[in-house]
Amino acid sequence: MRVWKRLIQGGCLLAFAGILCLEAVSSGDPGDGGEESLRTGGNGSVCVLRMTYPVDSNLSQIGDLDRIADAVNEIAAEKIGAVVELIPVDMTEAQDSYMLWLARGDTIDLMLVRDQDISSYIDRGFLQPLNSYLKWNGEDIVSAEEELGGMLTKGARQQGRTYGIANLTGQEAEGYGLWISEAVLEEAGISYDENHIYTFGEIDRILGSLKRIYPDSYPLGQITARQRSSTAKYFIPCGDSLESSLITGVVQGENDTVINLFAIEEYEDFLTYMRRWFEAEYAFPDAVTYDASVLPLLEEGRILMYPASSYPGTMDRLLGHETDYVCLKMTDTVQRTDYSENGYWTVPVTGNYPEEAMEFLNLMYSDPEIISLLNYGIEGEHYELSDSGERMWIQTDEGDQEIGFYNPAAQIGDLREIQPFGTEDVLQAAAEYNAGAAEADSRYDGFVFTTSRISQQSEAVRNVVRNYAPVLESGSVDLSDAYPEFLQSLSEAGIDSIIEEKQAQLDEWLEN
Repeated sequence: MRVWKRLIQGGCLLAFAGILCLEAVSSGDPGDGGEESLRTGGNGSVCVLRMTYPVDSNLSQIGDLDRIADAVNEIAAEKIGAVVELIPVDMTEAQDSYMLWLARGDTIDLMLVRDQDISSYIDRGFLQPLNSYLKWNGEDIVSAEEELGGMLTKGARQQGRTYGIANLTGQEAEGYGLWISEAVLEEAGISYDENHIYTFGEIDRILGSLKRIYPDSYPLGQITARQRSSTAKYFIPCGDSLESSLITGVVQGENDTVINLFAIEEYEDFLTYMRRWFEAEYAFPDAVTYDASVLPLLEEGRILMYPASSYPGTMDRLLGHETDYVCLKMTDTVQRTDYSENGYWTVPVTGNYPEEAMEFLNLMYSDPEIISLLNYGIEGEHYELSDSGERMWIQTDEGDQEIGFYNPAAQIGDLREIQPFGTEDVLQAAAEYNAGAAEADSRYDGFVFTTSRISQQSEAVRNVVRNYAPVLESGSVDLSDAYPEFLQSLSEAGIDSIIEEKQAQLDEWLEN
């Protein structure tokens, strides 16, 4: 058996172990209902909505989540006669958990679909169409949808039906790059240009310089153990997936041709450099098997660079305190054409109270106190507001963040008018980031890819990517055999049929 195959199997075993740990420690299994579906309160009975709550088991601190839920429920019970039971779910493992829960009929009233393709659930009939619930129970969501020109549900509509409501984080543009401490760059004598788009060759030279100055560190913290798809977007422009998953094919520019992302020259270049950096000991060697928090690796200097969104303040939020990190941008910053990356709120068919679920979801887009509680916790305990209105982390005497509640993985509801963490400088940089982004291609605005005819192939291709990409993109395997076999496996799984179907639908849409 080839080494890379053993690594794939090892990664799968670790992923399975991670699921078990998640179920036991940080994720609630809905089972057959947990709490009773009706709870008696001061004003009589209220229904209990079972709602998934996004966490990252390596970053989130949710010891006080029950207290936060209690505070939320005081408001919700009075306003809509319903309360929520928050079920923590690590978003990196959500698809495995969701598919299991929904298949066995577990009660879930509100479910966040993030970092995965909502079509997987639509094709299986797991989600309620939301059109009528929005009309009668989602007044504020409908207003936001009208204000945003339909972007709130864009990417979650099929055949005239709406299946998901996107979160609004206030981030209106997206780009990616490699974050590193500015002090580390200065010590290594490396200049930095915040507006420059770095090439692989330039990053290669920077990594080499860092390795010479810091021989005991790994300059690139590319960690793929918990990835369920490709990390290519952090390093190369991936093209336009037309509001669907990258595995269904992308269009580059506006040439109207759907292509396989994993077969393009830029993707092969990415893999080639990752392999080079792994062999040169620039890249973290345990990328495929390391399944713990990245925070100690960053704080102890074991890794120096970390791939992520280039949005200002990203590393501050990741680490839970102010940092001097700057981003070496690998891609241009482009205006978002939809909010699919924020995740969609859905109403599964296994829920008990779809109307009340929509009413509570509406509060998440209209009630500032509920939005703030779910994202930031309780003022004075989990954060503090400065005299100028800045939301700041509470520090202990030792300078560490107070344990109790901190969840950078939340980002739920309408956060546009809710003050985020960070200083005024960071918030100003974020505003400039949004305003300075390039306009996105608009030729395909309004196109919706219907996946029902290729749902089986989509699932098969998704599994192939899930098994191969984390290993290939870590640089830990020789590409001469592994990369061609990846492409062959994609073909055998049906990626060509998916791209043909997407191309046919796009051609028909362009003609009309």
